[in-house]
Amino acid sequence: MQRGAFLLALASLLPTWAVAAPHVTRLPPQDAAVHCSPGEPCTQPTTDGWVAPMEYADGKKFPLQDYVNGGPNGELYLLVSDNAEYTPEECNFGMPQAGGIPSVQTNPCLSQTLFIGLRLPRPKDANGNFLEASGFIDVWLDAQRDATINQVPGASGPRSEDRHLRFRYSTGPNGNTALTQQMGNNANGWTGLSAPNQAWATTALVTTPSADPSRVHIEFSVKLRSSVPPIVGSEPLSSAVRKLGLALQSSPGMTAGATQRVGGGIFFNAKNQPPNGLLPATWETLELREHIPIPLSFTMWNVGQMPDATFWVPDGGSGEIDTVAAKIYKKEVVCISEIWMSHERGELVEKVNELRAAESLPPMQAVTELNDDIFQPPTETTGLVLLSSRQILEGGIHHFPSNMCTGADCMQDKGVIWARIATPAATVPVTVMEGVWI
Repeated sequence: MQRGAFLLALASLLPTWAVAAPHVTRLPPQDAAVHCSPGEPCTQPTTDGWVAPMEYADGKKFPLQDYVNGGPNGELYLLVSDNAEYTPEECNFGMPQAGGIPSVQTNPCLSQTLFIGLRLPRPKDANGNFLEASGFIDVWLDAQRDATINQVPGASGPRSEDRHLRFRYSTGPNGNTALTQQMGNNANGWTGLSAPNQAWATTALVTTPSADPSRVHIEFSVKLRSSVPPIVGSEPLSSAVRKLGLALQSSPGMTAGATQRVGGGIFFNAKNQPPNGLLPATWETLELREHIPIPLSFTMWNVGQMPDATFWVPDGGSGEIDTVAAKIYKKEVVCISEIWMSHERGELVEKVNELRAAESLPPMQAVTELNDDIFQPPTETTGLVLLSSRQILEGGIHHFPSNMCTGADCMQDKGVIWARIATPAATVPVTVMEGVWI
């Protein structure tokens, strides 16, 4: 067989997602220099096995979905702290200083640390009583993510700087836990640590809080440092990289007497694409950077143009349509409310674009209702208009049920207008099929 044919045959044996570009999630670290101060201290998770959402407020929440077992699913919380050192005054240490934090903060703020919180469902018996739970959590960490992304030779499998954490747990009076850690063997698998200082410092705890009896709470704190020299460094958080490969899989155990099957879950949550512990390219890439700011201005105006149902009752409002158009035609994104007559909404779009054309500006695109039937009362529309000087990719208007109103509000339909707008950060040209806005 020729070499080319052999490679094609080999590629056909791999699932397409195994060689696809890794999915990317931006997870900005908690920045001690920016987010924390003595007057407004930061909060970090206290790794006590109680996953309080407010402790992860500087991180992100993700759904956990089990496409195999089904059943109730859980939630995953992630938070990363940055390289900076935290002073005692910058950290919410001791008694909680904010609502929603249920316990005393027993950890000082930790730098260069990944916090993982899971809230997993507990099984039930035939009478609907919650049972004790068991299972294991697999966490895979790719320390030198750029090498994997750039397909550096040898980076396609677990390397010595990568780690596999496995946390076995069971709850109840006879519950027990066990945490193991392995390192990549620089080939295609994992091996045990040969020295204590090769471990990424990790804490893991599980509880079943009485305040949340339907869930098992599991928390990890993992010091992000690479096992390659210098060992004191933090390659995932270095200024040149700021990336971490992460995959997670929650696998529930069988529970005696359970009549309800509970789900586990994976990260990243992709159907039919579970993480492969031997292929780092199938893991998620965490971008440990702040979001790139995209300047975009919005203007909102309730112009109060009531229906001109009779010639002796003025429509009121804060100005006629030509006045409104003159105020908004140079704006970027404009949301106008209470233009109840269809012809006035159409007139506004026309006048805005006449003014823009006179100054050689491209026309604004609009989302609004321009399809009033001649026999349809003006109260059957929301009176909303959205105009954008940037390309509108999608848009629409949603009407709330007519019985969701009280008093004078029932004289007009209520709803919400929305649009998806191309921003300056778009790198791929976008096209939209021509159609009629609803």
